[in-house]
Amino acid sequence: MKVKWILNIFLLLIRRPALWPIAIKQIFRIAKNGWFYTFPFLPLPSKDFFDFRILTYQGNESDLPDAEVVIAWLSWATDLKKMKT
Repeated sequence: MKVKWILNIFLLLIRRPALWPIAIKQIFRIAKNGWFYTFPFLPLPSKDFFDFRILTYQGNESDLPDAEVVIAWLSWATDLKKMKT
């Protein structure tokens, strides 16, 4: 994962506190199993899983989606959760 891409998402997310709970939930949902046992001790997805998700979304592993797209997806996930309750 690219640090600049993650930072852009983080900066956009700071301005949307309503998305913080779903963002945290999604981070832990996609984290690889046992992430707390391996350095850097962060809930990051495995490289294979991340590459697969980018490939199925973008059609190319090297092209990351825009940070705005990730924020829109988090917003959609929040709306979906509200509809279920």
